[in-house]
Amino acid sequence: MLDFKSITLAEKQLFRRYVRNSRSAYNSFMYWYAWAVDDRIVYAEDEEAVYLKSYYLAGKNAYLAPFLKDPQYSIASSLSKIQQLLEPDQFIWVPQDAKDKIERDCPGLMRFEVQRDFAEYIYRTQDLINLEGHAYRSKRNRISSFGRKHPNLVYQDYEPRFYEECLALDRAWKSHKPLDIGEKVEGGATRSIEYRALERALKSVEAVGAKACVITENGRVAGFTLGCMASEDMVVIHFEKCHPEYRDMYAWMSHEFLQRCWSGVTYVNREEDLGEQGLRTSKLSYNPIGFAQHYRGIFE
Repeated sequence: MLDFKSITLAEKQLFRRYVRNSRSAYNSFMYWYAWAVDDRIVYAEDEEAVYLKSYYLAGKNAYLAPFLKDPQYSIASSLSKIQQLLEPDQFIWVPQDAKDKIERDCPGLMRFEVQRDFAEYIYRTQDLINLEGHAYRSKRNRISSFGRKHPNLVYQDYEPRFYEECLALDRAWKSHKPLDIGEKVEGGATRSIEYRALERALKSVEAVGAKACVITENGRVAGFTLGCMASEDMVVIHFEKCHPEYRDMYAWMSHEFLQRCWSGVTYVNREEDLGEQGLRTSKLSYNPIGFAQHYRGIFE
């Protein structure tokens, strides 16, 4: 029987060794650690794999495809352990690489339903830094215009002294945002949970090896963003918030953060849109080169 435990900072090396067979944000320990608040994500391990159980999907326990300790192993045995835990009509959550592995090792065992709202957007980092060509003309203009309107903006690396101000900004952002994003996540990943996840993330920037920045104007925090390496060639942007009075700052802040911190990284993952149309339109406008897809895996 699998023994599921809390995810703490002590598991950082474990996750970095074994949770690696995905092109998604799942490769980033910050993802698991931040959203494991209140044990909403827990893990177990045995001699074959690392297993994850989430309370965010389907309103009850949901299991993810196992992350094998040796990618040369067949995934069949580890899958069977999860299958024994499933309730009737329950599915497992499967990232693209795990789907490919299952289809190779266990053809016909499962059927897969793509989940477009959870597809993560992948970009070339240099595309988002250079913003060359007609496709990025509006972005270039927006960044230039915003910079002219706000000549006193200051970019600063995140430090713990900004912690409370960043949380206050997040509360202000939420007070002006319609109730549509968090409530779309099955099982109710509500804004209060996102706030708790942000608290965890900000407290662990240095411990996890992430990078974050704040943008200030006249001493006031107007925006912040946080990212973490997920593989040798990909960074994931986990949080990105601007004060409601600075709604046009996102393009400017993203450009500065990538240029200053991640210019040597090939790809940037800006996570999913959760089906929120405005967010989807924005993410598509940056011309992704692909998606890290996710699926519901259903045993036949």
